[in-house]
Amino acid sequence: MKIVLIGYRGLLGQDLDATLSERPNLELIRFNSETLDIREASCIDTLVSLKADWIVNASAYTAVDAAEDDKDAAMALNALGAENLAKAAKLSGATLIHFSTDYVFDGTKDTAYLEDDVPNPLNVYGASKLAGELAIDEQCSDYYIFRIQWLYGHGKANFVNTVLKLANNEGDINMVADQFGSLSWTADIAKSIAKIIQAPIPFGTYHLASKGYANWADITRHILRQIGSNKAVHDCKTDSYPRPAKRPLNSRLNVNKLNNATGLEIGDWDSRLDAFLATLSLATNTGKNSE
Repeated sequence: MKIVLIGYRGLLGQDLDATLSERPNLELIRFNSETLDIREASCIDTLVSLKADWIVNASAYTAVDAAEDDKDAAMALNALGAENLAKAAKLSGATLIHFSTDYVFDGTKDTAYLEDDVPNPLNVYGASKLAGELAIDEQCSDYYIFRIQWLYGHGKANFVNTVLKLANNEGDINMVADQFGSLSWTADIAKSIAKIIQAPIPFGTYHLASKGYANWADITRHILRQIGSNKAVHDCKTDSYPRPAKRPLNSRLNVNKLNNATGLEIGDWDSRLDAFLATLSLATNTGKNSE
């Protein structure tokens, strides 16, 4: 089975690379932005010529705040790029795996979002990812769109790394407490994708995240407890720290559709976070650099 992985150097891409590389009978072909520009129509011919069984797109424009002033760049990668990959998948007979985001929703729902809830993005980034979803659905039928959220992992900037750095700074930490979602380890996302490739489920859009929900302030407290820090965390509201891009207050994703289809589920966000933090401790104890 031949798999094309696009964006293998990113936060999620590196774990997809590592996980898929471990699977037997898989031929993995890797691309990054320097070796394949999915914004260009020429990428379609390149991908078709490879005759892959799967195209996995882990590339994306993810600078949420910067996208407000750089709409064209966000749309080019997240929408046009997705459209080109969908065209390539259809022409080559490959199955496309694409990753979207909780930010396609406006966060006003009282409960966790289902896959068929009507999107209404609050920011350019969310709008660009939604445009990518719609382009894929229009261009091909053999696809999976996985909406993921609040990712963390090794080697790239993410919220967990930020908190670990703040723990070493002087003073208390002010953290947003009115945004709710599920912190998700990229290694868990990658393992779920590998299992789906080996045992496909019905095509369509799915929510893929850890179980359970929390706000950023409580997640911060959890991390600090786990590393033995007594630093105080003060709750604040999103409006207290305005940013260029609006964030949905409710980013909770209902993952039952995927769990029912696969019989698999990622564990609770806090237990998976503890497992991740343990890998950092192991790396430190063995003298290895976790990054």
